[in-house]
Amino acid sequence: MQPASAMASFAAKYTDDEVEEISRLMNMAKEEGLFRTVKGCIIGALCSDLRIVEVAVHPGFEDAPRCVDLYVDRYIVHEPAKTRGSTRLGSNGVCVSRFPLSSTRQQRFSWTIFSDDQHKTRRTVMPRNSLYDSFKMPDGRHSHFGNIMVVKSNSDGVVVDVCERDLYFIEVLVYGYFEEHSKLGWYALDSRASSMVLPEIRRRIFTTLSTFIPSDSIDEFFDVLKSSEGLICGSVARHILLPYTVDSNNPSSSKAAPIPRDLNIVVGPDRNEMLFSFFTGLSYSDEKVSLNYHVDSYAYALYLQASLITVSIGKSTPINTLTSFPTTAEMNAVTHDAIYSLYPRLTYANEGLLVEKDDSVDMVEAMQHVGGGVVISRTNSHWTRECGPYCPMMSRKTYDDKGVARYRWSPWRDDLTWYNEFGNSVHDGPGRAVVVDEDLMYSDLCAWRVLDRCTNAHCDHSLKADRRELFVNL
Repeated sequence: MQPASAMASFAAKYTDDEVEEISRLMNMAKEEGLFRTVKGCIIGALCSDLRIVEVAVHPGFEDAPRCVDLYVDRYIVHEPAKTRGSTRLGSNGVCVSRFPLSSTRQQRFSWTIFSDDQHKTRRTVMPRNSLYDSFKMPDGRHSHFGNIMVVKSNSDGVVVDVCERDLYFIEVLVYGYFEEHSKLGWYALDSRASSMVLPEIRRRIFTTLSTFIPSDSIDEFFDVLKSSEGLICGSVARHILLPYTVDSNNPSSSKAAPIPRDLNIVVGPDRNEMLFSFFTGLSYSDEKVSLNYHVDSYAYALYLQASLITVSIGKSTPINTLTSFPTTAEMNAVTHDAIYSLYPRLTYANEGLLVEKDDSVDMVEAMQHVGGGVVISRTNSHWTRECGPYCPMMSRKTYDDKGVARYRWSPWRDDLTWYNEFGNSVHDGPGRAVVVDEDLMYSDLCAWRVLDRCTNAHCDHSLKADRRELFVNL
């Protein structure tokens, strides 16, 4: 059975019949085994009443989908566009874990409200939501444009079906929220993945950084990095994870890789002054440079003899900059209390994929930029097993990402501080115990993908991609 030709356009629809047709097609895709679906509630701009509809789950997240793992854009986005590279999700939804909003008691379910994040600037093309207007009492102040989607999650953050008895509560919730808040912004998405502690990490970090920073100043450097909310990336981060090279002629042998001669640091907007002051105190001189290689940042180069430090000031958060790099080989980071690798399987194989978002990035240029003998590929057709959480066409999210490798450490102690599942330190022995700060992966809600198509013949996502794209904008 083929879907209707209307599926060629993925723009949001607003009437009862149009919304029901989208839901019917989502259900058809589920019956064909292309997606898992959950039931959400749509408050259609031109609908006569609240409706329960089928919403497809992002491939790879079927077992325990979260509110950010759903194709809600089929219902709410007026002008859809193919997602490539990294996308910030911070303004198209809000997760409400307690209602009334002032309540301090825990509740069984949380509710996520989605809307087109550009509805404030598209009033000429998006219809005013007359169904929302019907909720309003005489003291109601706000109007809404376009559709509103609400999904329901349990106490573990896993999406569950909306049912008929939820509809009046959803009406009250949405009206109460929009009357108190004029726009959406994520909050209350609070959870942590478990962490590992490797004492070897501390030794590697101090040994590598001593090329650029005197050993007795590295503690101070990480204090400054923490205050600047910055991270170390690039060749130094890769070297800390992969300090050895393998002889291609004799794979059983390895030798220590040379320590990189350039240190790359990324900070957010207006967060660079403390770092500049620190490096100026170490006699570095600075010069503003142009960065044509990666997006959304400008940079200063700091020089001291043969050492080069590049401080990139991103236009958004450091994690958004990290997930925007042109290759997966660069998606590694060191912070003041952890080291991260977004693609550890590729990193430890000394491989990488070129992100399919910028045709101007040349393959040779990418390999030279990353250095270290890493092999960069345009596709994953050579992979010999299922992709798992590293599938390059999956829409991965920073919150609760299942593919990131995360190793805890601290520059301020020689003993280990282990962290329980709630992120609290459990100190054992002498030294300075450090409580984990907000995890880098939770510092901003971003989604990113590497390729428009997975070409791994062993991956289910690759085999179903063509059929899935008939139903949703992959």
